[in-house]
Amino acid sequence: MEQEMVQQASVQLPTIIEQSPEDHPQQDHVIVELPPLARSRPNLPCSDLLHEGNRDTYIEFGIPLYEASINADWKAAKEILDKKPDLIRSSITENGETALHVAASAKRTKRVAEFVQNLVNMMEMADLELQNKSYNTALCLAAAAGNLEMVDIMVKKNMALLTIPGSNEMMPLYMASLFGEHDVVKYLFKKSKGLRDDGWNAKNRAWLLQKCVEGDMFDIALQILKDHGELASDGEVLRILAKKPDAFIEKSSNFLWRTVSWVFAFVCSKEGHPKKDTEALELLRIIWKNIVKKPKKVIDDMIRGPADMIKKDVRLPYGKEDQHLHFLKLIAEHVIKIPAEIQKINRGPTANISVTPSTTTAKKTYSLRTLFIAAEMGNTKFIVELIRQYPDLIWKNMALLTIPGSNEMMPLYMASIFGEHDVVKYLFKKSKGLRDDGWNAKNRAWLLQKCVEGDMFDIALQILKDHGELASDGEVLRILAKKPDAFVEKSSNFLWRTVSWVFAFVCSKEGHPKKDTEALELLRIIWKNIVKNPKKVIDDMIRGPADVIKKDVRLPYGKEDQHLHFLKLIAEHVIKIPTEIQKINRGPTANISVTPSMTTAKKTYSLRTLFIAAEMGNTKFIVELIRQYPDLIWKVNDNNQTIFHIAVKHRHEGIYNLLYEIGSMKDLITPLRDENDNNMLHLVGKSAKRKRLQDVSGVAFQMQRELLWFKEVESMIPPSYRERKNKDGLTPYELFTKEHRELVAKGEEWMKGTASQCMVVAALIATVVFAAAFTVPGGYNQTNGIPIFKSKQHL
Repeated sequence: MEQEMVQQASVQLPTIIEQSPEDHPQQDHVIVELPPLARSRPNLPCSDLLHEGNRDTYIEFGIPLYEASINADWKAAKEILDKKPDLIRSSITENGETALHVAASAKRTKRVAEFVQNLVNMMEMADLELQNKSYNTALCLAAAAGNLEMVDIMVKKNMALLTIPGSNEMMPLYMASLFGEHDVVKYLFKKSKGLRDDGWNAKNRAWLLQKCVEGDMFDIALQILKDHGELASDGEVLRILAKKPDAFIEKSSNFLWRTVSWVFAFVCSKEGHPKKDTEALELLRIIWKNIVKKPKKVIDDMIRGPADMIKKDVRLPYGKEDQHLHFLKLIAEHVIKIPAEIQKINRGPTANISVTPSTTTAKKTYSLRTLFIAAEMGNTKFIVELIRQYPDLIWKNMALLTIPGSNEMMPLYMASIFGEHDVVKYLFKKSKGLRDDGWNAKNRAWLLQKCVEGDMFDIALQILKDHGELASDGEVLRILAKKPDAFVEKSSNFLWRTVSWVFAFVCSKEGHPKKDTEALELLRIIWKNIVKNPKKVIDDMIRGPADVIKKDVRLPYGKEDQHLHFLKLIAEHVIKIPTEIQKINRGPTANISVTPSMTTAKKTYSLRTLFIAAEMGNTKFIVELIRQYPDLIWKVNDNNQTIFHIAVKHRHEGIYNLLYEIGSMKDLITPLRDENDNNMLHLVGKSAKRKRLQDVSGVAFQMQRELLWFKEVESMIPPSYRERKNKDGLTPYELFTKEHRELVAKGEEWMKGTASQCMVVAALIATVVFAAAFTVPGGYNQTNGIPIFKSKQHL
């Protein structure tokens, strides 16, 4: 028990390995590597209590003092300290913590603060400077824990604590910023004399600035820059700000206060309400203003960031084949070095030896490009501010917009991947219509596809306007097929819609002209260009690419399946024997007849644009395609199903209703059967997807909807097909009964539950009505039972 407590106390604050700025050196100054200085031993408290000979004393006094310190029990602690006053400056844990260290790490409560106050009152100033084995004073632990009251108590007692560094040479102020304790950072910064105390230097001031920005403590970061202007060219701070788009958005305050402020500002100045910049934007402007004063190459290097470290993977692969390749690669790398080694032996070590080329040439990568980070995070205001003060980012230094990032992605394309509409819109305006260096037909098409995926149809339309050759992109057609909501006009405010309708009706005799959505406009442009192609090209585009046939080489689990698997392998090799014999007899150059394969894989096309749209219920998309290419109604998928079969299967009434518009041709479509002999009525017999059923509340109503679908399709198909059986030997009616058995059971339970609830309500109503019917107004005379209002005329 005692050992567990000692171990618990010995890990009050783990040693923190901080990523210093040396890990990502800035490009605007040279960092000189200095040999690490040996740090002197920590100012440890007296450890006599922990010696083996004092074990009994430790159990009698040390452990109770630890318990009292962690539980903030001052009464118990005072009794011990009265008996053993020296324990106040003694170590009570293996890591060298005193009672003050233990209490400083406890929870932030009023009781703990009172305990620390009483403890500090009994201590000398030097006692507060005692450190544990990790070099942390009690102030360091309190600062890291965010205990402001304790920090205040200790600092008032001994101001020198502010300049005593803790683990890894971290000052208490830096430690508080590392853990994001804003109140403690604010307090300690005020006491630190503008970071000009002993122990502060340019290096740890820069670290503190970075941690303040990381922790959204922009008020302190601004004060640091005000006191130390030389830090205003820190490229690392710029990268941190690039990752914080929310910091540039003004937080909405109280509505009443905002109204009063706006009115006051409007009255006091004719310009109206001046919008106040956020602290993050103010900080960015100060830093960027200093950076843009530097030479162009230095600015570009800062924006690009340091090159990534090339890490060589020396791990041995797991699989035997991978290990063989690994060893072959190692042998090749060593063999290629042999000529250079021979030259060294023959000519001597000082001779100029031609460097052997490496088998693998590593390309420098820059994953910390500030501009790309901001684009990825959607940090519009950050990018705008950088370009506002340094237009060369766009016009003179086109490299920043045309230098691809990871996977050769341009900043504009990267922003489109993450759906950052504002950033994409801004960068697109500055990209000269995608005609800069680095843009080609391939990545323009990629950008168009990502804009459509992200519902940025305005930009997609502009791309098509500038680059008409992209208007025949079948992939964009497939993406649009998956977006039924994009073709539905968003409902605006009711009053505004009414006013717009009346205005349009008055101004034109034709009434209210319904405006097409941007998605529909985009579809019309693309489809208009596609239908100009030959019929085979159109069909190939609609069908999409063939699926990749993946051969399953996994061994089956069951023994019977494994037997079949081995028999199949034997048969496939046996059938190749005649060909191998012909090769031996006639020679390798002879014309050998190809042996047929045991299994002929059929090509499948799961990306058929038309059927994706039918599955998603994208009615407007299909109508638009059929309007310019009517033959699409006859197209079938891999299962010999038309778009109407898919619509029935997924319960999309909008597409199904198109059958009524094609007249008698529907009688040629509805009888079609799939590979399992299921006709259209079989498809409606299968239970609908759960998502479609959830559109209707109540299981009984869901069952009613399924019955309505069945009856509707039943009336649509020829009578002779209503009793046709599929390959499972089931008629549509039998399949419907089988598939909806669970829904019927749930419907019965739902009806019983609803009926019982209605019975309770009906009983309550009947009780009230019965009582009201037999109760005479005014009541009865309690003496003789005669109604009180008997003699009244209105009774």
